[in-house]
Amino acid sequence: MDEPPQVPRLVGSVIDDIGMGPYQVKEVVLSGCVVLAEGAELLLVSSVTRAVAEDWGLNATQKGTIVSVVFMGVLIGNLISGPCSDRIGRRWPIIISVAAVGIFSILSAFTIGFWTLAIVRGVVGLAFGFGVPVCKAYCLEVAPTSWRSFSCVLLNLFYSAG
Repeated sequence: MDEPPQVPRLVGSVIDDIGMGPYQVKEVVLSGCVVLAEGAELLLVSSVTRAVAEDWGLNATQKGTIVSVVFMGVLIGNLISGPCSDRIGRRWPIIISVAAVGIFSILSAFTIGFWTLAIVRGVVGLAFGFGVPVCKAYCLEVAPTSWRSFSCVLLNLFYSAG
């Protein structure tokens, strides 16, 4: 007698059966580091802008613009990260985000004026906006259902620590 065909299991049910383990903890912590860096960046942007404004003699509008372009970059990054990570997966957007944040944050130290700083800081914001939503989605995808709320809270704690 023929056996009925097996119904393929969904990835989520397999993760639920396996439970929370070292892999999920590692992924939450590594993703948390990206979120922590974003929190630190957003905390420091006004202090750095103030220090640069004194050296370069920037007016209030220019100071506000430098801070605002970071948030505009975050907005644009958020808008493109979802469709991009759905198309190519979660790994490469996270890697690209971390690399871009590192490179353009270092380049910020070598800017020579208002426009170069505004552009570079906008790219840093874009990189954060591109990577952080993907990190959060990824952590929720690899966590068992019963651990998803805790994973989300943990990521938000990383942001607060930054």
